[in-house]
Amino acid sequence: MRPENRPAALAIGLLRPHAPALFAAAILAGVVAACRGALVWLVRDVLDALLQAGDSAWRVALPAAVVGLFAVQGAARVGRTLLTRRAALQAEASLRTRLFGALLTLPPPDLQRLGRGEAMSRLVHDCAKVRTAVGAAVTALQRPLSAVAVMASA
Repeated sequence: MRPENRPAALAIGLLRPHAPALFAAAILAGVVAACRGALVWLVRDVLDALLQAGDSAWRVALPAAVVGLFAVQGAARVGRTLLTRRAALQAEASLRTRLFGALLTLPPPDLQRLGRGEAMSRLVHDCAKVRTAVGAAVTALQRPLSAVAVMASA
């Protein structure tokens, strides 16, 4: 099997131009995880300390901090989704163009043997798998980060 025909090598080649956006998405996934850990710490440790101390000045600041963390977490999640979606859609379009170009260069007997349904399936479904894989990879990165952040705050 030629190196460019291996799925992992092909996916990496398609995503390489989008590495800065995917790196930024990974950083945003870390921000989401850090916000989760900070929320656990704020609600568990800081709230307990404030209630025991009876400090009324923090009764306004603590809810504002919680709302602020949720806002940052939401913005980071939206940013991560937009970055990964754009990179995935552009990689999918690039793969679709490559597949279509490869189909156009096939001799008619090979096209007939391949079949129209198979060719369309490759154009649609194989390309969609790239889009799905990009989102799944960033989600797979965020889950352990979130677990580490929550465990660190515990």
